[in-house]
Amino acid sequence: MALVGSDEITLEELQLAARNHGMPLEALRYPLTPVGLHYLLTHYDIPAVDPASWRLHVGGRVQEESSLSLDELQGRPYVRVPVTMECAGNGRAKLSPRPVSQPWLLEAVGTAEWGGTPLRPLLEEAGVPHGVVNMVTSRRSSAVVNTMLKDPRVRVVSFTGSTETGRRILRSAADSVVNPRMELGGNAPFIVLKDADLEAAAAGAMVAKMRNMGEACTAANRFYVHEDIHDEFVARLARAMGALKVGNGLEADVAVGPLVNADTRDKVEALVEDARSRGARVVTGGCRLPRPGYFYAPTVLSHVPDEALCVREEIFGPVAPVQSFREEEQLVARANATEYGLVAYVYTRDLARGLALSERLEAGMVGLNRGVVSDPAAPFGGVKHSGLGREGAHVGMMEFLETQYVSVSW
Repeated sequence: MALVGSDEITLEELQLAARNHGMPLEALRYPLTPVGLHYLLTHYDIPAVDPASWRLHVGGRVQEESSLSLDELQGRPYVRVPVTMECAGNGRAKLSPRPVSQPWLLEAVGTAEWGGTPLRPLLEEAGVPHGVVNMVTSRRSSAVVNTMLKDPRVRVVSFTGSTETGRRILRSAADSVVNPRMELGGNAPFIVLKDADLEAAAAGAMVAKMRNMGEACTAANRFYVHEDIHDEFVARLARAMGALKVGNGLEADVAVGPLVNADTRDKVEALVEDARSRGARVVTGGCRLPRPGYFYAPTVLSHVPDEALCVREEIFGPVAPVQSFREEEQLVARANATEYGLVAYVYTRDLARGLALSERLEAGMVGLNRGVVSDPAAPFGGVKHSGLGREGAHVGMMEFLETQYVSVSW
C-alpha cells in the first residue's frame, strides 16, 4: 500500500480499481492519490487532533462574557457510497474534512465494493486508530440501510449515489430524525459562449465529459454552444472523441474502458437511439462495440432536440449531445430546466460575463473556463434534487457538527 500523503500509488492499487469499474490505469493515477487525509493535515486551518484520545477539539467562540458557542459532533456518521469512482470520491469527500473523533461506517455496495476496500488500511497506516473507520460490503442495500438508520447511535447519514436512492434513504432517515448529507445525481450543462476559446472549450469538454468514461456525477451531460460556433465546436469535439483508444483498462494507451455493467451500457444505447429517433445526428460513435465487455463507443450527437431523453436524464456514459442557442435568456432557461443542479460549466473569454452567467445558473458548483470542479479545499455539492449539504473544505466538516449554546455564570 502507498502511504497516505505520498505521491506514489502502487500498480496493485491501480489494477484493483481498473478491474473494479474499467477506468484505464493512467486515468486512475490522479483520482487514486490519497490526498484527502494528507490535505487535511497539511493545508486545512482546522481544529487540532489529540492523538492520545483521538478527539477533535473544536475551539469555542466567546460571544459575550457569559456566552459560549460550541460545535459538537452529531453521534456516529454512516457513510454510503454506491458509486463507480469511489476512490476519487472518498479521497475528496469521505476522508478530507471528515470529523474523526467518532467512529464511522462506510458501506460500499454493488460496483463499489472492491475500490473501497483499500481505504481502511491506508487510513490506519496514516495513524487512524483501528476501529475508527469501519467498512461493510453488501448487495442487500435496503436491509443494511434500514438497520443502520434505526440504530440510535447513528445521527448522520452521508450518501453518494442516485437521486432516486437518495429519496428512499431520506424517507427512512425521517423516522429517526437522522441528519442527511446527500450527493446525488446530476445533469450538467456545458455552455460555450460565442466569444469562447474553442480550443480550450473542446479540451475542457473532453475532461468534463470523459472522466471515468462519463460515469461521474459531475460529467457534462448536455452541451449548449452558440449557433455561430456550433459546427466548428462539434467538429473539434468529434475529432477528439473519435481519436480515443477504447479497450481493456489494464492495457497501455487505453483512454476509454468498459462501462461498469450491462445495465449502464444498455441505458446509454437506449438514450442514443431515442435521440436518433427524434432527429439527432450521430457525428461519431453511436453504437456498442463488438467485443467482450460492456463497451460503448465515445459518441457525439448534434441537432439534439430538447425532448430527447439524453438531455433530460443523466447519461452516465461516453455520449455528448450538442445543442445550439442564440440568446442568453433562452440559454439560461434551457440550462435550468431540470430537477438537477449539481454542476455547470461555462466557457467564455469575458470573465465578467462568465461570472454573471454563473450566478444565474441553478447549480451548486460552476466550472468557469475549466472542465474540473473537484477540489479538496472547496465545498462540493448541489442544489435542487442533486443533494443536501456540502462535502469538502471547512464547510464539509461543519456538516457533521451540531452547534451547542451554553449560557454560563461565573
